[in-house]
Amino acid sequence: MSKKWIPALLLAAVLLLGGCTLFEKAPEELTIKNAQMNTILVCDDGSIESLLMEEFGEDYSVDELKAYVEAAANEYNAEFGEGKITVKDVELSEEGKAVVILHYADTKAFSDFNSMQLEVTVGNKLTTTPNEVRSAKKDEITEAKLVLTDAYTCAALGPVGEGENAYRVFVSHKIAYYAGGVKDNTYTVTGDGTETVYAFYKVKKK
Repeated sequence: MSKKWIPALLLAAVLLLGGCTLFEKAPEELTIKNAQMNTILVCDDGSIESLLMEEFGEDYSVDELKAYVEAAANEYNAEFGEGKITVKDVELSEEGKAVVILHYADTKAFSDFNSMQLEVTVGNKLTTTPNEVRSAKKDEITEAKLVLTDAYTCAALGPVGEGENAYRVFVSHKIAYYAGGVKDNTYTVTGDGTETVYAFYKVKKK
């Protein structure tokens, strides 16, 4: 089995589902049915889901791909704790692309497994910050210090690297400000993989 696309699974971060009108509200989970492009979903409970899509190679089977992904997840769980990473689904989409959906217990598990940084924290605790952000409501650029406070939560995904696929960040609350990408709809920001994507939002109390 060739592993030529597997590094995209383990090293590339990718965020959200295609189509600006695909969702009227944020989904609670990622599924093969709503897969259209590489995706990361930030859940309210602090867990993360990722959906990765690639052209399916004829030199390996879906079962071989699933076995490889499960082995990698099991190896991580054996070292860092049972249930840190769960393989939810590995199958082919209707377009014939390989789709892998993983659930991570927290941002550390995601960052470790994918060798890239993902932070979900209040604005004044981010380890990396943008200089400017764009208002989702007014579509205007403003200084980032406006949102670098504990009033806003931020999902920040580090760059994937040159030549990697575009990706989207999907959050469960309406995005108020963003940077490093293009806002597709109320809940998503798409980046080109070359810089950190930031999505700032306020968490509504239930």
